[in-house]
Amino acid sequence: MKKMPEKYAEAFYDLGIRYEDFKEISDVITGDKALREIMGMPVISAEKKENIIQKVAQKAGADKTLTNALMYLCEKRDIQGIEEISEALKRYSLKKESIISATLYCVTEPDKKQEEGIKEYLKKEFGKKDAILNIVKKPELLGGFIIEAEGNRIDRSVLSQLNAINENIKTRS
Repeated sequence: MKKMPEKYAEAFYDLGIRYEDFKEISDVITGDKALREIMGMPVISAEKKENIIQKVAQKAGADKTLTNALMYLCEKRDIQGIEEISEALKRYSLKKESIISATLYCVTEPDKKQEEGIKEYLKKEFGKKDAILNIVKKPELLGGFIIEAEGNRIDRSVLSQLNAINENIKTRS
C-alpha cells in the first residue's frame, strides 16, 4: 500500500504539476515558522487555510492546477505533509523522466569535463536518460571521491583506502 505522500506525488505529476513549482510553494510554507504552524493547527478551518494558500500561491505565480492541488491538500487536512509530498514528487518525477540523482562527495569540485564524465557514467550504469549531480565538498576524504545514487555507494576516497590498509594491518597482527 502506498503512503500518502507517494499517492499525492503520482496524482500531482499526472496533473502536470512540476516538482520545481511545487517545491517553491512548499519552501515558502515550510520556511515561514508562523505559516507552518498555522497549517499544522487542527483548530484552524480548512477554509481559512485555503484562503492563505490561495494568497501564497498567487504571490508565487502558481498556475490554477497547482493552486487547486494545494487547496485540496488543505481540504483533506494533509497540507502539513507538504514537505514529504514535495520530496515524493521529486522522486516520482525523476523516476518517470528516467533521471538519476546522485551525490558526489569530493575534496575539490570536478571541472566541467570530469562532471560530464561522471554524469555519463551514471546514465550508463543505471540505464537513465539524464543525470543530476549534487556536489558536496568533504575535505576529510583527503582525495578521491564517493558517489551515492539510488542506494548504491561507490567509494574511491583516499580516506577509505587508508582505513582499509589500517584494517589489513590490524588483522595481520
